[in-house]
Amino acid sequence: MPATTSNYRFLPVVLAVFALSGCNEKTKSPDKTVSWYLEHPDEIEKDRKDCEDKYGAAIMTGGAAPFCYTAESARQKKFYEGVHKLTGGDK
Repeated sequence: MPATTSNYRFLPVVLAVFALSGCNEKTKSPDKTVSWYLEHPDEIEKDRKDCEDKYGAAIMTGGAAPFCYTAESARQKKFYEGVHKLTGGDK
């Protein structure tokens, strides 16, 4: 039987299901802000490790879940605040 447009009418629905199937992972822990991570430093490394295992180098390129970027941003902020203190900071 030749393909007709009626055979493809459910294609947008199928594509939407595939596109949305990863949404739960991408929205994990939306309440974890950089400030939250700085108050819970043990969570920074825990979530970063999970992100590295799942997404690899995509953590900072936008290819990972938002909480991955937030955890990495908190790690960097914590590091630079430590460097700032070691170098004399605002003297």
